[in-house]
Amino acid sequence: KVIAIGYDPHAQRAVGTGELVAIEASMALAAVGYTSQLPEPYHSQTTLTNDKGFVEDNVFCVGWCKRGPSGIIGSNISDAKETVASLLARFSQTTSGCDDKDVVGTLPHTTDWADWQALDQHERHEGAKIGASRLKVREPTDMLHIIHAANA
Repeated sequence: KVIAIGYDPHAQRAVGTGELVAIEASMALAAVGYTSQLPEPYHSQTTLTNDKGFVEDNVFCVGWCKRGPSGIIGSNISDAKETVASLLARFSQTTSGCDDKDVVGTLPHTTDWADWQALDQHERHEGAKIGASRLKVREPTDMLHIIHAANA
């Protein structure tokens, strides 16, 4: 296992804890490098010029297409928080008089922490059926369906 050292998400580094975990697997793949798959008109770029995730009207970015191939999982979390704060601030400017909760409620397909917990519980439950720690749901539409079913 590793832990992240440092508070700045763009300067963190992973350091081994000394604890080893064995994970049974029939195959291991090394993934080195990255390629962002960006839509038109950005497809020729790998990193987008942005201001705290804001690229241009109605276009925001996060992760490696925001900062390039650097950081660890924790970097993506703080990176996403910065982009969401930027999105809410810009959206709030066009909906003056509303607080963030009012603004978020007007966005399509929004989720909250309780929704994430419902999805997490579903993934863990499905994974347990096959002897895995979780079975990851990959499609956003499937994620929303599971969340909506949990809230029904």
